Amino acid sequence: MNKLINNSINQHFISRVEQKFNSINGGKKQIYKFEIEDKRYSILKGPEINDINGSKNGALFYKYLYSFKKSGDMNHNFEIIFQSYENEIKNLTETILDLKDKQKICTENLKKLFAVKFLNCLRNPYSIKGTIKTFYKNINKILPINTCPPKDYKEIMKNENLPYIFSNIGISIDIYNKWIEILFLMLVNFEKSNGNIFDKIIEMIFKNNIVSINICRYDERATGNCLLSDKGYIYYKTNNEIFSKYAFNLSSNCFVNYELIFIDNQSKKLYKGGIEDTINVFQNDIPKLKMYNKDVIKYSYKNIYSNSKNILI
Repeated sequence: MNKLINNSINQHFISRVEQKFNSINGGKKQIYKFEIEDKRYSILKGPEINDINGSKNGALFYKYLYSFKKSGDMNHNFEIIFQSYENEIKNLTETILDLKDKQKICTENLKKLFAVKFLNCLRNPYSIKGTIKTFYKNINKILPINTCPPKDYKEIMKNENLPYIFSNIGISIDIYNKWIEILFLMLVNFEKSNGNIFDKIIEMIFKNNIVSINICRYDERATGNCLLSDKGYIYYKTNNEIFSKYAFNLSSNCFVNYELIFIDNQSKKLYKGGIEDTINVFQNDIPKLKMYNKDVIKYSYKNIYSNSKNILI
């Protein structure tokens, strides 16, 4: 548990690395923030400028968001765990942005990219209720047999700070504590040799689904920009239980879709393809960009971010 102790205060739910890929003029310092006034008609208010590295007018963080225990000037939180995933983002993103040939795409990198982006789904404060609905009842079933969390685990349920977050997001302390409990159980590695529960879930997703990946890239001068959601992802709800779809912003001129079709054991025997066979790369597809940007506005909580004042929708 000692590795979870640090003096972190401004705790981001979308990393600064990801924000910098959407910065104004590529300067890695500032980003435009728009407030969503009407999701149905994609009406936005703004923009205002946020400082990516700032604390006064910074973007996409709350103070002590993931802190579940205080120790003097230090606090227990998940920042060091998040950073272990965030450290992968820059190289993974640049690899895809620099691609010249679809055949050179490393499928393992696309799995890693999904993991670091899917983490945004789990840790986003605007998705807390959905995370609890998906994981809370089943988290103990996923834990390895004989798992014994450290005694500090009990402290999670005693957290009574952050009232301003509760009021901003519209959640209770009980809901917040359930969310922190999920993060704790999924991200802390109780079996040093076997990885954490989150990594196991990512492995299961790719093992139990046919995955189709669509990478959409754009020449910024000629087309426009890809928006960044305050949730960090788009999850497309469907009535089909075996199909799900996620979209993630990679930069101001690239986004990626992961389409997942669940396959049972019998179907696996019939399917002989692989993830390599279901990768598509699109260049300057404007209809896809417009649809993506509209979906970002539709599925965000209340704000979207951009490197430009001009939004293509």
